Amino acid sequence: MRYLAVAWAFLYFLQGAVYYHLQVCVILVLAGVSVKNPGRSLLFMSLASIWAGISRVNWFPVPAMLGIAVYVLETQIAGKGWRYWIHPFLMGVIGLGTALAAQFIYIEISGNADARAFGSSFTSDLLWNRLFPNSTFSLGILPGILIVSAPLGIALYQMLNGRLAKLHPLRSLVLLALVLVLFFGGLVVSTKIGGGGDLHNMDAFLVMLALIATSFFAGRVVGDDEPSPSWGNVQWGVAALLVPLGFALPQIGFFNSYNHIKAEKDIQRLQQVISQAVDSGGEVLFITERQLLTFGELKNIPLIPEYEQVELMEMAMSGNREYLEQYYSDLDNRRFALIIAEEQKYNPRNNGSFVEEDNAWVRYIGAPLLCAYKPAENLLSNNIQIFVPRPGRPVCKDPFAE
Repeated sequence: MRYLAVAWAFLYFLQGAVYYHLQVCVILVLAGVSVKNPGRSLLFMSLASIWAGISRVNWFPVPAMLGIAVYVLETQIAGKGWRYWIHPFLMGVIGLGTALAAQFIYIEISGNADARAFGSSFTSDLLWNRLFPNSTFSLGILPGILIVSAPLGIALYQMLNGRLAKLHPLRSLVLLALVLVLFFGGLVVSTKIGGGGDLHNMDAFLVMLALIATSFFAGRVVGDDEPSPSWGNVQWGVAALLVPLGFALPQIGFFNSYNHIKAEKDIQRLQQVISQAVDSGGEVLFITERQLLTFGELKNIPLIPEYEQVELMEMAMSGNREYLEQYYSDLDNRRFALIIAEEQKYNPRNNGSFVEEDNAWVRYIGAPLLCAYKPAENLLSNNIQIFVPRPGRPVCKDPFAE
């Protein structure tokens, strides 16, 4: 049964998906939080919160919420009164405070010139249509998460049917509140431009639901009327596996193959062209392909930290005018002798997957780049181009003009 549970958990977390780096938070909480050792619980929950603080803003409260769930599931209220809630309160305050502090320290030591860029997600557009079937996600976030969570919901119903009275009502309300907060919070985050292509923004909800359901299934939940109540049987094994399989299997891929000869020729050509520009005193901006510098495929090329593709995309989606104005100024002043980037286009799409994101990129990043620079060479192995400054001073349209 233990091996089957592990196999099921792998598929369950893959289907959402719960990204691997966020599993660190979950592992720390489940490994270290114990109702018998409050000090150790706070330590491990704090470590998980530090990781959450440097990982993802909507995971800031999650380690504390998971720790509170473990406490509520495994601790009786009887005889404790208001003192029962001291430990969950401390976990909430310490956990969220630790995550915020970790984020602040990370921002300070990150070397990013514009610290406000870290808050770009709070100014991005919300695309509510992505809750329902759309071109970006055919199922839609809401139907998709209901399908994925249905087996565990059915399991909880079967285990608690007629037995809910074994838990104090306040414990039940707290568990329900934790689940609902993460559910509705995940729905809102899923509508943010840049998301909604799958269920990964529902990750915290999926983790909380799994923790509660498997705690009941494993008999780890302590009742209030008896220490170790029986929580009933579950007749849902086949359904619980079929849903994760259906969502998880398409996520499993094989190693990509590529033409080594073409790739090597492209790297040699890049080295030649870029070295000439650097030797002449010019700067070379890698919007993409920075891994070639990281792993030493290209030699003696200084890295310009600004204007990496993912950062530019985030700034375009959030409309960060101050950041983008500096980008336009550098383009207009021909700061870069060469720019390495994917193929760009002037005209946005009218439909298709992630059309809003594509249009934001074209409007704020691609079109201004093409106005000031032109593609001089295409690399054969992929869609990467080498851009050089256009002659003269073409008049470029203001991306922020209506």
